[in-house]
Amino acid sequence: MRSASEHDSESTTEPHFMDDILAAAGAEIVSFPLKTACCGGAHTLSDSDTSTKLVLNILKAAELAGADVIATE
Repeated sequence: MRSASEHDSESTTEPHFMDDILAAAGAEIVSFPLKTACCGGAHTLSDSDTSTKLVLNILKAAELAGADVIATE
């Protein structure tokens, strides 16, 4: 668990608020290389092929790291 001072601000390179909430609910947090990567959601309508590839890369990386579920905010 992080100290109170570390909870005061969110890091853009290593965000933790969502992890903290999920851990408090009993989830096991799994770190993986693409955890904070862009999913391409903004390109879904204009370039669905690229968006789909980005999402699949994230899902594969999460699965290889042992994740069973992905939570987004």
